[in-house]
Amino acid sequence: MGLLGMLTGQGKVVSLFEEGAEALRKDKYRKGDVIELPPQGDLILTGDIHGNLDNYEEVVARAALDKNPQRHLVIHELIHDFCNRGKDFSYEILQEAAELKIAFPDQLHIILGNHELAEYEDMPIKKDGRVIPLVFSESRMKALGSTGADIRAAAKKFISSMPVAVRTQANVWFSHSTSSKAMNKFSLGLLEKATGAGTVSAKGDAVVKMEVVKDLVWSRDHTPVIAAAFSQKVGCDVLVVGHEFAVDGLLVPNTRHIILDCTRENACILYLKLDKKYSHRQMVEQVQYLKPTSEFPKEKLVALKQAALQRLYSVKPA
Repeated sequence: MGLLGMLTGQGKVVSLFEEGAEALRKDKYRKGDVIELPPQGDLILTGDIHGNLDNYEEVVARAALDKNPQRHLVIHELIHDFCNRGKDFSYEILQEAAELKIAFPDQLHIILGNHELAEYEDMPIKKDGRVIPLVFSESRMKALGSTGADIRAAAKKFISSMPVAVRTQANVWFSHSTSSKAMNKFSLGLLEKATGAGTVSAKGDAVVKMEVVKDLVWSRDHTPVIAAAFSQKVGCDVLVVGHEFAVDGLLVPNTRHIILDCTRENACILYLKLDKKYSHRQMVEQVQYLKPTSEFPKEKLVALKQAALQRLYSVKPA
């Protein structure tokens, strides 16, 4: 049973976020603010969740971390429903993610997104003319009562402890987005340098790092020139990100980026073997629907991938 059925006392929520933050910081594969994965096991990469509890729980079920001890699951952009589904489960998903991180501290990797950063900075995001409420909105704080401030502070600690990227030894990079405006200040060494105060805490040398992190989660430049420059910076051939609305669940804007989206029914994920080196083209072919349906059958995604590859690589239709 997940947190929605188990968690009762609000004091437990504070402890949960604090223990989750500690698990994030103590991830054995963490180097500074980058997760450096081993060359064994397998990996599931996901797109933005944005408060979609059904998709979040389907991702967790598909990963089955308890039955696959060498599997790594990467999730990000858990919060803020910009799809206006009527019910935003961001608060519950944050709790469930903390619980899962505690249970699988070295298999689950929760990566910072721009919406988590906005939540940390108390900065509501405006999308398509609509202001997206913060998780800890005025109404939620009122509902939480006297423990609200403690829960919010613990949740912010959890967010501030999130790493910003995952890197495999087969030269695959994952982050919420990729840098553009701060590219001249970006370096892998900067991200791998531990600041000792959490990902989004800017003191001394961390001020430049904070500028780089903000650009890393907010930028939307996927032009080939920028993609090539960033790829060289991180020493990875393929860049997997989210951050974009993908009407088909998948976007392939160039020969380096793969963009995944898990906000809707056509959510897409990417499954990889960590001991295998993939080309960008091979990785596009590895993308699959989180949960194929009659409206979104496997064949539809195959056609979408084939069209993208034909556009980029002049691949003949199957």
